[in-house]
Amino acid sequence: GTEGMPGQVSGIIGWATAKAGRAFRGRIYIPFPDENDHNNNTNAPSDSYILRLKTLGDILAAEQTVTNGVNTATLLPCIWHRKGIANTTILEARPRLKWATQRSRGAYGAVNRYPPF
Repeated sequence: GTEGMPGQVSGIIGWATAKAGRAFRGRIYIPFPDENDHNNNTNAPSDSYILRLKTLGDILAAEQTVTNGVNTATLLPCIWHRKGIANTTILEARPRLKWATQRSRGAYGAVNRYPPF
């Protein structure tokens, strides 16, 4: 029913692990927010959108058990590290309180020169 936000805008969920540092953090971009997800007073995602991001992040960060007959496997979400071919288990999803653009580096991408985004 309502318009979507510009295509470059997305929500972002950060991943937290037991270790500190940039190498032990990850993120996932959630594209196509609706204009109702925007808080015009703060120029940021609305509280209800942040709550929905948190709910989605908690689902994605949860341990999954798969059973096929007598075989069972437990899948743990993790951050894969290219160096050393290792991984770190994700403990928590943390929705970010700002809009993001899908850039390879930077916390939230470049600032859009055309308000309000």
